[in-house]
Amino acid sequence: MKTIRTTIGRWLDKQDKSWRDLPLDTQRGCTLCLFSAYLLLTAAVVLKVCYDMAEPENRMVIDPIDSPMRKKESPDSKLDTLSTIVKETIYERK
Repeated sequence: MKTIRTTIGRWLDKQDKSWRDLPLDTQRGCTLCLFSAYLLLTAAVVLKVCYDMAEPENRMVIDPIDSPMRKKESPDSKLDTLSTIVKETIYERK
């Protein structure tokens, strides 16, 4: 684990040094390009959500989370043999 940490630390130091060696204009251009891509992606996601919610049959419903412990058992769950514990006499001690 220690070798992985030192290897990652060295790689990050190498990347930081190569970033600092770039001219400031190149750093600004790369930062602006990445920020623009992030902004474009965010705008696309927001527009897609707004478009999906604009259709009349699609409405976002916010309900409280139901506790699985409070659910009533359905009749089908009583028929499930995997959920019932069956004692076999051959596995019991005498």
